[in-house]
Amino acid sequence: MAGFQTEMLYLVDGRRVEGPPAGLIILTPPSWRARGRDERMLLLLVDLEGEAPPHLLRRLREVAATTFWSSIGSVTAALRQTVAAVNSALFQANLPLPPEERRYGGVACAALNEGEAFLAQAGLTWACFLSGGLLDCFPGEHLPPIGVAAYAEARLSYMMLQPGDRLLMGSRRLEHVGSPAVLQRLLNNEDVGVVLDGLEQLAGGEGTLSALLLCCVTAEAAEPAPLPEPPPPAEPAGPSPREVRPTPRPPRPARARARPDVRRVLATAAYGVAAGLAAAGRGVRGVVVRAGTGIRALFYRMLPGRDHRAGRFQPRPERRPPPPENPQTMMAIALGVLALVAIVTTVTWATYGSGLQDAQTLRQARQRAEEARRAVGQQAARDGWMAVLGMIEGIENNAEAEALRLEAQAAIDVLDGITWVTPTLLYDFGSAAHPRRLIAHGTALFVLDANGTVSRLTLNGERVEGEAVTLFRSGQAEVGDLVDMAWVGPGGTRTADTLLVLEKGNSLVVYDPAWTSTGASVNHIYPGGWPAGATPVAMAAYEGRLYLLDPATDRLWRYVPQQNSYPNGPESYFADAAPDLGAARDLAIDGNVYILYADGTVEKYLNGQATGFTVATVPPPETRFIALAVNPERMDDLLLLADEAGERLVLLDPGNGAFRCQLRSRGGEFRALQALTLEPTSEQAFFVAGGRLYSLPPGIRCSH
Repeated sequence: MAGFQTEMLYLVDGRRVEGPPAGLIILTPPSWRARGRDERMLLLLVDLEGEAPPHLLRRLREVAATTFWSSIGSVTAALRQTVAAVNSALFQANLPLPPEERRYGGVACAALNEGEAFLAQAGLTWACFLSGGLLDCFPGEHLPPIGVAAYAEARLSYMMLQPGDRLLMGSRRLEHVGSPAVLQRLLNNEDVGVVLDGLEQLAGGEGTLSALLLCCVTAEAAEPAPLPEPPPPAEPAGPSPREVRPTPRPPRPARARARPDVRRVLATAAYGVAAGLAAAGRGVRGVVVRAGTGIRALFYRMLPGRDHRAGRFQPRPERRPPPPENPQTMMAIALGVLALVAIVTTVTWATYGSGLQDAQTLRQARQRAEEARRAVGQQAARDGWMAVLGMIEGIENNAEAEALRLEAQAAIDVLDGITWVTPTLLYDFGSAAHPRRLIAHGTALFVLDANGTVSRLTLNGERVEGEAVTLFRSGQAEVGDLVDMAWVGPGGTRTADTLLVLEKGNSLVVYDPAWTSTGASVNHIYPGGWPAGATPVAMAAYEGRLYLLDPATDRLWRYVPQQNSYPNGPESYFADAAPDLGAARDLAIDGNVYILYADGTVEKYLNGQATGFTVATVPPPETRFIALAVNPERMDDLLLLADEAGERLVLLDPGNGAFRCQLRSRGGEFRALQALTLEPTSEQAFFVAGGRLYSLPPGIRCSH
C-alpha cells in the first residue's frame, strides 16, 4: 500500500513564512461524510489576488469541505460541485463591493485514493505531476479567474499514483518561476527540503506564492502512526505507607422470595398448549403439499411427447465455441464507432451547444449590466457597459441580447458624450485626392489640394451645383507653388472681401468672388518686409489682419492692412519670447489664436499670452487631431477638431479646452479625415474624408 507525505511552501514578498498558507488545507474524511465519499485525502488550495481577508478564505475553505464530503456520486462530480460552490461563494461576496475591493483568483482540489488522484482546477492555479521521470503540467490553457461570473470553467485531470511520484500544486505564478526542464530536475531530487529551497530561489524576491508538494511513498516510508500507550504498571504486593485503600461497598441485601401467581401459571400453560397445536397443524399441511406435488409430477411424466420435467433438472446445452476474430474487421468496427460518436457529438453541439453557451453568456451579461447600473463613477460604469457589449458581440437573432446591446450603447453614448449625426455627401474628388485646406463662405466652397490646385464649388441648398471649377494651379502662368489660403474680410482700413492664396515665396494670389465662376485672372499682392528665411506653412485672417505661421523662424507673423494691401513689414504676434513652433502645422483665429501641432496637441493664446488652455477628458480612443475650425465672427463660441484616429469630430470648450461632446456617424463618413471648416454665418460644418466632401446641419451643437 502506498502512503503520502505532504510539504507546504508559503512566500510573502519573496520570503518564506512559517506555517501553512491561509488558503491551503489538507482534509481527511470526516465522520459525517456522504455514502461513497471514501477518499483518503482532499488537498484544497484557494489562491486570491491581492490581500484577501482571512474570513473570506476561511469561508471558501468551509464551503469546499462541506460540498465535497456531502456530495453523492462519483469523485469527478463531487470535485466539479466543489469548484462551482467556491466560485459561487466568491462571486456572491464580490457583488456588493466596489470594483477596487473585489478579489479574484483560482481554486484547485485534489482527491487522493489508493493508487490514483483526481485534480480539479478553475481560475488562476497551476499544477505539475512528476511520474517515471516525466513531467506533466495542468491545466493546458489559461482559465478565467473565479469570482468574476456566476459560473466558472473547470478542468479535470487524472493521475495514477505509485511510489516516487510527486504532485506540485499552487499559485499561477508557479508556471513562470522556471522552465519545465528546470522543474523536472528539481522535483527529481529525493530530498524534499532541497525541492522547497529550490522553489524559493526560483520564485525570486517579490510577490506572494502558495504551494503544496505531495510525495507518494511506500507505506513503510510514510509518516508512522502514533504508538499505543504502554499499560499501567502492576500494583505492588503490599500497600505503601502513604496509600489509602478505598472503603469497601456494603453487601447488597438479599431479595425476599415472591409467592407464586396462580393466574400467571395458568396463562403460561395455555399458551404452551396453543403453540403445540399450531406446530402440529403446520406439519400436517406440509405432508399434504408434498404429496400433491409428487402426484402432479407423476402425472406429467406419464404424458406422451417431450420431457415435461422442471427446467432445473434438464441438462444444459454445451456452449458453442466463439468464432475466430478478424483484426481488420474489429479495427474497422472500432473506427466506425468512433466516427459515429464524433458525428453525433458534432451534430448535438451544433444543434444545442451554441444555444446553451449563448444562454450562459446572456446570464453573465445580465449580471454585468446590473453591476454597471449600480456603478459609482463614470469610468466604472463605462467599463461595465463595454464588458456587456463584448459578451454579447457574437449572439445573433436574440431579442434579449439586442435589448442589452441597445441599452449598453445608449449608456456609453451618454457617458462618452456621443452625438450621432448623418453627414450629407456633396462631392467626390476621388480616393487619390488629398485636400489640405477647405474654406466655406456663403454658397461658395474652396478647396486647396496637395498638388497646389485651388477649386471652387457652388452650393445650391443641400447639394453642389455642377462640377468643381479650377481657379489656380501651381505651375501655371504667373502662379508659383501654392501653400495655403484664407478668406480675408474687411477690417481696419481694408474694404475688400476676397480669397487670398499664399505662394511659396513672398506673394499672395487674389480671388474676388465678383469674378465669373468659370475661372479667375491672376492678380498678386506683395506684402512688404518679407522676413529673411521665412517659410510659412499655414495662414489665417482676422478683421482684415493677415497671420502667417512660420516654424522655420519660430514666429507667428502678423500683417496690418492698408487699404486692400499689406505694404508694411510684419510684426511678431508674441510680444515676449515665442513658444517653440517647430512642430506647428495649423492655426485658427476668433480673437484668440489656436495653434495645432503635429502630435495633435492644441495651444491657445490671447494678445500673445498663453491662457492655460488644456485639452482634457476626451473619451477613448486616443486622439490624433489633424485640423481645427472656429467661427472668426464669434469669439469663444465654438472649437471643432477633426480626430483622424478616432474617426470623429470633437467639440471642446473654447475657453479651457474641456471636452463637450463628439460627433460620430454609423456609416463611416468620418473615416480618413483630411480637412475641416465652418461657415461663419450659419456655423455649418464641412469636412473632407477619403476624398469625399460632406456637410453637417447648420448650428451644430451637442445633444447631451
